[in-house]
Amino acid sequence: MNREVLIIDDDKIVLILHRLKVSRSGIHNTPATFESAKDALNFIVEKDALETQFLLLLDINMFDMDGWEMMEEMAKLNTLGTYHIILLTSSIDDKDKKKALLYPLVVDYIEKPFKDEDIELIKNHPKLVSFFSS
Repeated sequence: MNREVLIIDDDKIVLILHRLKVSRSGIHNTPATFESAKDALNFIVEKDALETQFLLLLDINMFDMDGWEMMEEMAKLNTLGTYHIILLTSSIDDKDKKKALLYPLVVDYIEKPFKDEDIELIKNHPKLVSFFSS
């Protein structure tokens, strides 16, 4: 089974730091990074296949399309792959945390900065066992 990790954030520095952390941690050697949720959606449509699992590290607050809008657009897609979303965001608003629970693809909600403990949480998350065992 193919595994794709997408890091979606409109801050270039954050993308670089998160990409390094993900690749060095063993989560994925070559995560794809996107400054735009729209570009990430296009990538998903192009790469989508029955044997593909996607792990998205998605920021909520972005300019062109926010994380909520991206998840709404994903829900409209007729996709074949399996999707897991971790909201990786600077938002500490409890409303956002509660709203995240309403989205079935959301596995977890992590507040920035992205720490080593967060990597371990991702690697050992019960909802991601299938992603890491493929």
